[in-house]
Amino acid sequence: MRIPGMIALIASLAACASTQPRYASFSGTYRGNEADSLMLPGEHVPKDFLYVIEDDGHRLKTLQTFTATDGKAVRLVWDGVCDGKERPIEGALPPGMRMSCRRARDGALVNTVSGEGWSYTETCVLTTKTRMTCAGTMADAAGNPQPFSYALDRQGNPQGAAQ
Repeated sequence: MRIPGMIALIASLAACASTQPRYASFSGTYRGNEADSLMLPGEHVPKDFLYVIEDDGHRLKTLQTFTATDGKAVRLVWDGVCDGKERPIEGALPPGMRMSCRRARDGALVNTVSGEGWSYTETCVLTTKTRMTCAGTMADAAGNPQPFSYALDRQGNPQGAAQ
């Protein structure tokens, strides 16, 4: 009788150990909402800003497209596992920008973006089925910390969004 009990205990422990936490998916297409954002001084959300996220709970792929103030089209792509390791941001100007992501216990995405001599960390959460906010602090030109918060509205079907 001891052996079947041990087998059931081992099987249930193995099932618990192999189960990864389930998080709400950030997958979707978002538009920036400047009215509900706290922008850094002198910055604005481009009117055509789109942020597309593919999120399977382990791997994250992001695509940001917009028109820069000089009229040039910008296309930024990041693709990687949310393991805290930096990976390049394709299309970034200046070149050499990198990003890492990790999941907080509550499912939030914690992204660190860096370039030559600077970095900032932002925490992104799904506040509703149709709203994502990313907030953090970045140093201004004088080195003073400046808080920011970007509001992003999900477009179309909010499938996989937080309840």
